[in-house]
Amino acid sequence: YYLTVLDCTNGDHAREKEGLLKGLAGTQYDPAYFAAYAQSEQQKANRSWADHNARMRSNQAAFDASQAAHRDMVNGVNDAQMGIYRSQSESFDRGQGAWVDMMREEQNAVNPYTGEQFKIESGSQRYYMDQYGNYYGTDDVLNDPNVGNTTPHEWREVPTEP
Repeated sequence: YYLTVLDCTNGDHAREKEGLLKGLAGTQYDPAYFAAYAQSEQQKANRSWADHNARMRSNQAAFDASQAAHRDMVNGVNDAQMGIYRSQSESFDRGQGAWVDMMREEQNAVNPYTGEQFKIESGSQRYYMDQYGNYYGTDDVLNDPNVGNTTPHEWREVPTEP
C-alpha cells in the first residue's frame, strides 16, 4: 500500500492537487526493474528449496543410518536369544535321546558300508555287520568273524557311540 500526502502552505490547494495528480498519472515504472526483482525473488526461492531438499536428504540419510544400526542391534539380540534357545533345545533333545536309548537299551552306531547312522542293541563291547545289514555284538576282543569264515559274508566292525 502506498500513501501520498499533499502539504500546501500557500493556500493554493487546487493547483497543487492538480499537479500532484498529473505527476502520479504520468509516472511510468521501468519493467526491467520488476523483471530483475522477480528474478531475484525466484533465485532466492530456488536456493531456499535447494537448501531445504539438501537438509531433507541429510535427515533421511541420518534416519536410514539410525534405522540400520537399530536393525543390526535388534537382529544381533534376536540371533543371540535364538542361539540360546536352540542350544537349550538341542541339549534337552540330547538328554531325552540318551534317556530313551537307555530305556530301550540301544546306542548309536554307523553302518560301515554306507556311513548311515542307526541304532544298535547296547551291551556288547564290539559289533560286526555284514553287507546285508546283519549284525552281532561280542565282548570277545579276539573274535574276528572273517577268520575261518566259510560264508560269502564280509564282516566289518561297526563304530559305536557310548
